[in-house]
Amino acid sequence: MNAAATRVANARRVRVLVVNWWTLADDITKAVFKQNGGHAGNNETAYIQAFLPDSVHPERYKPEMASPNASAGAYYAAPVASTILLYEKGQGYPTFDAAQAREYFRKVNDRVAELVLDTIKKWDLAGVYE
Repeated sequence: MNAAATRVANARRVRVLVVNWWTLADDITKAVFKQNGGHAGNNETAYIQAFLPDSVHPERYKPEMASPNASAGAYYAAPVASTILLYEKGQGYPTFDAAQAREYFRKVNDRVAELVLDTIKKWDLAGVYE
């Protein structure tokens, strides 16, 4: 993504901001859930639950469906053996708590909005692609 963003920005003289919101909001995840998150874990599931609650199906979830994230290189499985990949073993299971989901959603959106506005301000100050 970063390489593609750089190519497009330079070729078209446009501003591009790539945001990995789950990494940007890591501290929010730990503050709201009191633990780390994961792909389709507490953080991502709560985010979707806050604005598309009908798309979240707790009845289909079982904790044994989750696996530790293999991105550290210890192993690789294709296709991926699990749809829920925890960043840390034993942490990040979805909670399906609606109030927690709304809090998380609001805090993440505030963080991303702050980043976008700050980045635009700095682009403007630097005269980047005005």
